[in-house]
Amino acid sequence: MQEFRIRFITLIGILCVFSLIIFWIQYKQPVNKINIDMSKIPLNIGEWQGEDIAIDKKTKDILETESVLMRKYVKGENSIWLAIVYYKDSKVALHLPESCYTGQGSHIVKRETEEIYIPGLKSFYTNKLILKGNKGNQVILYYFETGDIRTNSYQTLRWQMMLNKLKSRSNSGALVRFSTLLQQDSDESIKILKQFIKEIGKLLPNYLI
Repeated sequence: MQEFRIRFITLIGILCVFSLIIFWIQYKQPVNKINIDMSKIPLNIGEWQGEDIAIDKKTKDILETESVLMRKYVKGENSIWLAIVYYKDSKVALHLPESCYTGQGSHIVKRETEEIYIPGLKSFYTNKLILKGNKGNQVILYYFETGDIRTNSYQTLRWQMMLNKLKSRSNSGALVRFSTLLQQDSDESIKILKQFIKEIGKLLPNYLI
């Protein structure tokens, strides 16, 4: 009985220490309020020509960040929409594309992962969504980025942001989303997205600091 009480008290002590560490990471360290200027991301990526899409204040308030980039890139008859939502503070919860799109009248018909390989960098996985809805059928690839980590896992992003803050590094994180209209051959749509990601993916770490 005495041994059980000692173990129980030890466990409670460990949980208290862990809770204090989490509290210190999340609340006691100063929060850097600086927002990055993502407008410096090039408008022209290879043969792709980009144009900015205005973001209203209501959308930024919903996303809880001023650092939002929306662009449309065009190459011939192909169009790709790029969205980056950047957070400097690990306490803010990111709004995932699944909830945003389904709230606008679309529904997800397929959810998978897609591997991306960028020459000279480590390969990584993205989340792939196939949507149908009143705004047209779309294919979406998205991932999260923090520091030198690219992942399709939201849990991995949150954990890494907390670790970065604990190590006094930048605890910023971003959701990076690419979308295009779904062609009759869905593989062709995904191929177009992946080619564009390979081109712009080498540049983004320079801006998402």
